[in-house]
Amino acid sequence: MADQWRLLTDQEIGILKVQGNTNENWQTIEISGEIDLQGIKNCTFQGILKLKNISYVILEKEGRRYYSGLYNSTIEDCQIEGNAAVIDLGYLRGYRVQTEVLLSRIDEMIHIPGSAFGQGMEIYNKLKIANESGSRGIYPFIEMNSLDARLWSLLRGHKKILERFSTWTKNITNKGPGEFALIAKNTSIKNSNTIKKKRSLGSDRA
Repeated sequence: MADQWRLLTDQEIGILKVQGNTNENWQTIEISGEIDLQGIKNCTFQGILKLKNISYVILEKEGRRYYSGLYNSTIEDCQIEGNAAVIDLGYLRGYRVQTEVLLSRIDEMIHIPGSAFGQGMEIYNKLKIANESGSRGIYPFIEMNSLDARLWSLLRGHKKILERFSTWTKNITNKGPGEFALIAKNTSIKNSNTIKKKRSLGSDRA
């Protein structure tokens, strides 16, 4: 069943303003499920923000306790879920943050749609397998297994098959505008200067 999203009510917008949050257009925030607003304080929101089942609980991380919610951060074009904690983050853009994630004291964390994250069609990312010359290089993708790699490396003389492999890999690794990079459940990232992934001319690099 697809998630049901709605806009903030006037009362919810009022609560967020009282708690020190700002947004040029409150109509760009969508929420789904139960939302506890008391853990959203002193944040600046930009672009599209999706909040799903936001709770206000204590998280135990590496012997320390944190309150879940969004605090003292600038957040643009993100989806935040469950009892995640985003604390003192200078700028967060383009991420889906799953439940029980901790992001704390990060200056800048940016994902640009179209980033390959170590996979896909850029020559820079080819895996050179099966021989030492690198002539059997293949494009890696998430969930690739040994059979995928072996077929691609062995069928070098079948141009049409290799073209289909390349097209298929491109379609599953570059989903286009609107995609989020994923910060998976239970991840902790703290005290970092910059985490950035973008697509540039001819390469994919951090």
